[in-house]
Formats: sequence, structure tokens, C-alpha cells
Amino acid sequence: MSAIPTDGPERLLFFLTQRLAQLRWSREELAAQGGPSPSTVYKTLAGGRRPTERTLARLELALGWQAGSAHRALEGGAPSISITQEVATIAARIDRELARGESLGVTRTAKELREFLLGVAQGLERFYAGAEHTGAEVFDVSAG
Repeated sequence: MSAIPTDGPERLLFFLTQRLAQLRWSREELAAQGGPSPSTVYKTLAGGRRPTERTLARLELALGWQAGSAHRALEGGAPSISITQEVATIAARIDRELARGESLGVTRTAKELREFLLGVAQGLERFYAGAEHTGAEVFDVSAG
């Protein structure tokens, strides 16, 4: 395992690569989710150039990172996962499965679980708003 770069575009690229692996996305899928194009990612980050504000904002939105996370990574910190965004993604998966489900009981339980998780996510988002996280904490949160 190679060392995590200390700062700059290489550090951001490290965290981007980790998040893409977690989501099981390619750079093309990142672009399809609103992120920058694969060529922009390659030219900017792999080329060692600092990304534009627009590129950073698109990365954060598509990857489900909290606002400012890309800047923190460039400056030596770590991105923070938007808990609400992560749970909303899971809730969307539940909705897709519900559309295929046959049991009314399963449907009702899944809907209750979805609402509960959204409430937990909102509460956690408020609790952790503005908190700085280390790289290890980000990996612990996102591994589950």
C-alpha cells in the first residue's frame, strides 16, 4: 500500500480513487452522476494541476462529500462524507427494490426503515456539522 500524499492534487486524487472504489464507479460513471469528465479528472488531478472551483464543486456533489471537502483534501485534510447524501442513496436503492417487491409487509417495513434512516442521517448531519475529520475516520465511516 502506498503512502497517502500529504497535500495537493495528488492527495485529492487519492481520496477520489478511494471513493470511486467504494461506490464501484468508473470515472465515466462519476461524470454521469454530475462529476467532471474523465479527461478533466485525468488532465487536472493526474497532471498535478490544481482543479478549478467548478471541478471541485462537481466532485463534491457527485461523490456525496460535504461542501469544502475537496479543499480540505488539497490542503492536507480529508473529505467528509455527507451522511444525508449517503443515506439518501441507500434510500433510493430501497425504493428501487420496493418497486420489484411482492410482499406488503416487506414494503411497509422497508418504508419505515427508510424514514428512520433519513431521520438519523439528518440528526447526525446536524451533530457533526463543521467537524474536522481525519483520513482514518473517513474510511471508518465510509467502509460500512
